[in-house]
Amino acid sequence: MTSVSESKKDIDQSLTKMRVEYWTTRHSNTYASTVSSSRLVYYIDGAVLALMYFVIDKLGGGRQIILVMSFPKLVLAIINYLHSEFIQIQHNWLMNIDKRLLEILDEPEVRPATNRRFLPSPN
Repeated sequence: MTSVSESKKDIDQSLTKMRVEYWTTRHSNTYASTVSSSRLVYYIDGAVLALMYFVIDKLGGGRQIILVMSFPKLVLAIINYLHSEFIQIQHNWLMNIDKRLLEILDEPEVRPATNRRFLPSPN
């Protein structure tokens, strides 16, 4: 009887280990994609701003040049907005993966000691 219970215990431990490895890998991949996409957006930001600076510097700051150079800035703003939405989605994924890992490990949720406010209080 003990060998059956030990076998069941070994299977449960093996399943738990596999689940933890799976969710840990998902977490790592999600985080890596977030970091790499952020890096690419920063490169795009730098390239577009450098292009704008170069064109305005070489062709002058006339109204037509500024108007034409406002379109790349508009596209840049749209890309940054979409990237911020992507970051929010990735944050939700990471939080859900963390919750799943805590459930598997039967651990309590980790919370900060105090709630920090980054914006000034309206009072």
